[in-house]
Amino acid sequence: MSSFKNKYIFAFGGRVDQKNIVDTIECYDISKNVWQEIKTPQVEKSDWIPGYMSLAYQITDHEILIFGGKSALSFQIFNGCFVFDVNKM
Repeated sequence: MSSFKNKYIFAFGGRVDQKNIVDTIECYDISKNVWQEIKTPQVEKSDWIPGYMSLAYQITDHEILIFGGKSALSFQIFNGCFVFDVNKM
């Protein structure tokens, strides 16, 4: 999860319980008290591996760095990182 501009909280993947890993991106609007799933039309589900226990941090005024965590496929520690562009979703 990462806060963004002190207005939103983004959740990237995660774990529902011991067996179910979520492969969605969600955004919480703090002022409206509403969660919304983010649709990413340019990213195919087969192009990324959902994970859990990763960290995320806003690095520019429109980007969030997502790093670490565990892979939902292998349950091994993932040492890569991704940049999520909030403007492009």
